[in-house]
Amino acid sequence: MNRIIQQLKDQLEGAKDEFIEDCLIVKNTIGDRPIPNTEATLDYIEELTIAIRVLEDYLLHKFQAK
Repeated sequence: MNRIIQQLKDQLEGAKDEFIEDCLIVKNTIGDRPIPNTEATLDYIEELTIAIRVLEDYLLHKFQAK
């Protein structure tokens, strides 16, 4: 379970970096260049954050119950 949580945390950091890069692209976009979907990336960050919290809470309660 810890390995899965760490993988999710790694994905979260990557998504945060992508969000920042996409925001910079949006800010500097001129003309008809494609604009990244920052909303989708932000939603993904939120989903990963929730998943990590749920799994960490599960592990915390599992080990406290023993």
